[in-house]
Amino acid sequence: PNAECQNLVGGYNCVCQPGYERRGKKGHCKDALLEPAAQNFGISAAKAKILDFFFSLDINECKEMPCHKAAMCYNLPGTFTCTCIEGYSGDGFDCQGQKFVSSTFYQNFIKFYQICIKN
Repeated sequence: PNAECQNLVGGYNCVCQPGYERRGKKGHCKDALLEPAAQNFGISAAKAKILDFFFSLDINECKEMPCHKAAMCYNLPGTFTCTCIEGYSGDGFDCQGQKFVSSTFYQNFIKFYQICIKN
């Protein structure tokens, strides 16, 4: 199958149909797109790539917001990680600490406080 053969004097000659090539010791015409790993399952390379696409789609676990409210979620292929933001410590699921007030805010607060005391 998958070949057109012509009888010749003392033998024959077979030519594989388009999309097939001669493989193996007996030279049978096999699907040219079959990769060696996929040949065992009879899946063409094109079908294998489609299956790989659907089975390797990454789910964005961060959409469900699994991390602590003081943590950042980073989506990774097949998984995710949570990291506490600056000023907090922990594993990302439980962050402890207090967010530090920026130095600019602190300086403005001191200036305002000093003005109030002077007046």
